[in-house]
Amino acid sequence: MTENTKKRSLFKWAFFTLAAINVILLILAFVFVMRLVGPIDDSHFVETGPIDREATFTIETTKSKLNGLIANQIEEEDAGVPYVVELGDEFIQFRSEFNLLGQRVPLQMNFKPEVSKKGDVLLLAESVSVGILQLPQDRAMQLIRDYAELPEWVEIHPTDRLAHIKVTEIDVDPKLDFRARTINLKEDEIVFEMLVNE
Repeated sequence: MTENTKKRSLFKWAFFTLAAINVILLILAFVFVMRLVGPIDDSHFVETGPIDREATFTIETTKSKLNGLIANQIEEEDAGVPYVVELGDEFIQFRSEFNLLGQRVPLQMNFKPEVSKKGDVLLLAESVSVGILQLPQDRAMQLIRDYAELPEWVEIHPTDRLAHIKVTEIDVDPKLDFRARTINLKEDEIVFEMLVNE
């Protein structure tokens, strides 16, 4: 056996010995860690604090953004009769038209918005005009209730001159609920809440 062969044999033996020692150390470390840590039981994944299954998100917007959203919804709806709903500095305004004796007559209603304790939107009729005539608000509200096709979450109360928009009953998704928090037209502050339920 030559000197080079002896050195190679010695290096091979040293390499395999070192590799074997490393494997043994890894196995011992694994066994030690497993004994130290122990098995994980199901309680490891149980929340220890109180859990609220409802998450609330605040949605803040402006009159111009909400006007844009309303305009898009009206455009997609294609109700057959043209109308506009617009948030102004003081009132929410509804503008439309109807045919009277073959003539197109403009209709305009101004509503003052309020938010109920429950989170619904209450629209109090302030003025109603048909062409140049001013109509009593309760009579106009009666006509809307009797002849307009309104969603089930909109209620008209003619004697109170009130349109009740049940924001809390709008069914977008079974896990989502909405409620109004603030509608301040003068300050351009409009806030809604979205509640995500499990």
